Amino acid sequence: MRMLVIEGMDGTGKTSVVDELEYQSSEWQHAARTHNFPTNLPTKEDKQDQLARSLFHLQDFRTHVHNMRGHKGPLVFDRAFMSTLVYQGFTEGVLKDPIRYESLFALGAEAFLGDSRLGKVVGGPRIEAVFALLYCPVSVANTRITQRQEGRPDEVEMMGKEERLGHLSLLKKRYEIVMADVESRLPVLYPQVKFSFKRINTMSLAPEEVAGGLLPDLETLRGSQMELL
Repeated sequence: MRMLVIEGMDGTGKTSVVDELEYQSSEWQHAARTHNFPTNLPTKEDKQDQLARSLFHLQDFRTHVHNMRGHKGPLVFDRAFMSTLVYQGFTEGVLKDPIRYESLFALGAEAFLGDSRLGKVVGGPRIEAVFALLYCPVSVANTRITQRQEGRPDEVEMMGKEERLGHLSLLKKRYEIVMADVESRLPVLYPQVKFSFKRINTMSLAPEEVAGGLLPDLETLRGSQMELL
């Protein structure tokens, strides 16, 4: 099983990059694009309900990934459990909620990579995973959000400018914290998985340029999948 995970705060170009990968890649017919994780930032009174929603979604996603084990091409994720951690694993600011954060980290990682343990035992498919964190200055992300053609009510597009800038600044810091944890901890927890981690500054790059930079990863994942068939 081969995975390309594209993460980052709103306005960094994640969905546009995945769209471009689909357009540019000659091997896209072998790839599978997944659905997104929930990323609504809950208020204090809603946090418990949002956490329950995320836990159910992680279980659903675990089933989805497991059912894709026989897929012959890479799986491309527009957001993944890193986003669940960013939105659900902190109390306020950049202070982690220890129990919530650690629980979501373990459950999210297992949803993605649990089959690697099964493969080790029964000779199942090897797993390779590329994690790409897209980032840019919050001012650039804010401009991109305001220029979106289609608004999404109740999400970041509905915020005022100052509120959105503060929101994006917080998300950017949290994604860096989560990415650092993912880089340091996943290879230890899942030594049988081949990992690659990337940080891509999209400030001065068009989506097609970012996608072009990720194409070699997508093609490599496709090629390594072919070697195992």
